[in-house]
Amino acid sequence: MSLKKRYTALMGAACGLLLLGGCGIPLGNAETSSTTGATSAPSNTASTATGVTVGANAPGFSLQELGGKGEVSLKQLLGKGPIILNAWASWCGPCQQEEPELTALAKQYAGKVTVIGINMTAEDSVSGAKQFVSKYHVSYPILLDSAGTFLNKYQLVGFPTTFLINGAGKIQAVHVGSLTKSQMQRLFEQAAKETTA
Repeated sequence: MSLKKRYTALMGAACGLLLLGGCGIPLGNAETSSTTGATSAPSNTASTATGVTVGANAPGFSLQELGGKGEVSLKQLLGKGPIILNAWASWCGPCQQEEPELTALAKQYAGKVTVIGINMTAEDSVSGAKQFVSKYHVSYPILLDSAGTFLNKYQLVGFPTTFLINGAGKIQAVHVGSLTKSQMQRLFEQAAKETTA
């Protein structure tokens, strides 16, 4: 794909994301924008906004856990049931908006669904991540994407972006932008069904 076509596609996706209620990723010297608002339900169709598609294998990653607890890889998480990955940044308004519900549901579904937060540290900071975790009393593991590895492999265009991955490593749902309380509840219910399927 030519650079011009890729730039046009990325800009189109970024504009669409802003309309959906997510935080855009700064490109070069561009200002970061954030909006809040309701978004559509988690998608069970291909996602052109992230570059990963439902039904495809989730790209592997290995990232440092916040607090120096070691590295965690997708490979380590597979085979233990469904996984919800939530990519976020501390400065992202929609990320802040959805976090209380995500934290509550992670506790409610503990043992049935593995929740992993991935801080976009390449676009944020470790101190920002620590403050976010403290403010929202996040109890699930937070991984640090310091080099932008996850960001690039999953071709993210904004935050938050949430993925549902089954125990075999297949992507079951992708959602770009903040999830409402009811959308998040449905996502966790869908994940819990993966446990019994």
